[in-house]
Amino acid sequence: MTKKEHIIPEGILRKFLEDYCDHVCNSKEINEVTKTAPFICDGFADEETYTKLKGPKVLFIGKEPHHFTERQSPIICNEDDLKPENFKKWSKNTFYQNLMFYFYAIDSLYSTPQKYTFELSDCNLKTDDGKTVSKLIDLFRKIAFINIKKWDTKDSTSRDATIKQYAAEYKKPLREQIKAIDPDIIFLCGTESAFNKLIDEDEWKKEYDDFKNLSCLNCNNSKSQWFYFLALKEEEKTRLVINYYHPSSTQRPGWIDVLALQNIMRNAITYMKAHKGDKDFESLLEKINQVKINSL
Repeated sequence: MTKKEHIIPEGILRKFLEDYCDHVCNSKEINEVTKTAPFICDGFADEETYTKLKGPKVLFIGKEPHHFTERQSPIICNEDDLKPENFKKWSKNTFYQNLMFYFYAIDSLYSTPQKYTFELSDCNLKTDDGKTVSKLIDLFRKIAFINIKKWDTKDSTSRDATIKQYAAEYKKPLREQIKAIDPDIIFLCGTESAFNKLIDEDEWKKEYDDFKNLSCLNCNNSKSQWFYFLALKEEEKTRLVINYYHPSSTQRPGWIDVLALQNIMRNAITYMKAHKGDKDFESLLEKINQVKINSL
């Protein structure tokens, strides 16, 4: 397979995905993979919808694609896939079900439980109702998702050491892709240790001591938090980072994830409001405050 055979869709991310393919990698092991495994594009489910969102834009960061080809993506990115008859296949997949639970927890922060877009039965989305499917598609259009490793090696499970190696080797194009997507909230899907490889020491916000009780996941490591704040170099923007379980690994009922993530979001908002004088949080709070109550 040559680089010319990689199918990269038009749009904001084209340059950065091409840069990823063309990036000079020092790892012999990774270079051997890129010769044989298909490169899987990722990014927006629907670029036009995402870029026009008034509320907070959310980017999910996963590990790697499994069992795809270069003509497919781990995120729906063409209009045919968003047709109800095709979308049902995607929405029945556990990974995408949980991904939508995660996103809905943020998108519907101020909604009441009765107004949830979908019903839960044995952790499966009920997608037989045409109206429900339509609402799920509208929800999914708001999502952006990328993997750290973008070559599908047909592995049945992800190896964290391998994902961290890809993060270190492809730090520059990955950072550029994140900046191009320009999220307000970065949601780590079990990828915190690899994501840390993309971030320089001086880019972490340091106000950990006064909110460990709000955000602590593992207080022995100041970077292992349910949430924290991040300001990338050469950007004035501060982003909220949420650290949570990978959508494929959880067997918890989706309602538990919704409630847990909404609690994480409320704690993050509580912290930002308590530091209203910090100009770093002004834009982020303004975005989050634009989340409207869903009337679905």
